[in-house]
Amino acid sequence: MSEFIKNPNLPYGKVNAVIAGEGASEFFPSFEKLGIKVFTASADTALSYPVRSHADMLVHHLGGNRILAAQSQNELCKLLERDGFITEFIPEKLGEKYPGDILLNAARIGNVLLCNKNNISSTLLHFSQNEHLFLENVRQGYTKCSVAVLTEKAIITEDAGIAQICTEKYGMDVLLINKGCVRLDGYDYGFIGGACGKISYDTIAFTGHIKNESVCTAVQNFLDKLSLNEKFLSDGELRDIGGFLPISEVF
Repeated sequence: MSEFIKNPNLPYGKVNAVIAGEGASEFFPSFEKLGIKVFTASADTALSYPVRSHADMLVHHLGGNRILAAQSQNELCKLLERDGFITEFIPEKLGEKYPGDILLNAARIGNVLLCNKNNISSTLLHFSQNEHLFLENVRQGYTKCSVAVLTEKAIITEDAGIAQICTEKYGMDVLLINKGCVRLDGYDYGFIGGACGKISYDTIAFTGHIKNESVCTAVQNFLDKLSLNEKFLSDGELRDIGGFLPISEVF
């Protein structure tokens, strides 16, 4: 029986539904082969072209059946509501330039919400306060893009500031990797959080392969230490597609 994923980004069973942006459609067949239904976030023309259909810019899973979305995601929200989700639109409109584009770009790691708190949506800010989450302000505004959430106590990131806070303040196990290992057309590079996501309790899926041999080895060793498996959605290079949000699972 399908259940809503209670802890955002961290399934306990096998993921059977995700939210991904329409620009990642070439990966949809790979999800389907894994028995995963894709709810598609449509492009928002308010955002910069390379990221206008990135799920991590358009949607935020609050946990359980609660979804927070940009105002442009009307069709997505209708489909989610048919499957029992409760959706809410943020009151602010997304903007093309930073920080107007990061209203929903916050990384939930267990009971910690990493974000640039002065620039996230007021709805997300109030939710975190009402739920008594540890709201951690970081300089990196593209926080969800920058964090691969592996467990409640383990992440991968390219951002040294995030790595330091998560290690020193929250005792997390953090792998800090070099920037430039993830492709994002239109930019010099993308981010690791936008190139992967968990598809079960012990498996993380990557959009492709890390070409930097030393980083690839470091990631593999880190996953082995955490007893996590890796799955590749393509045979190509690792690409930032705006991530995908696991929202329901089966046991």
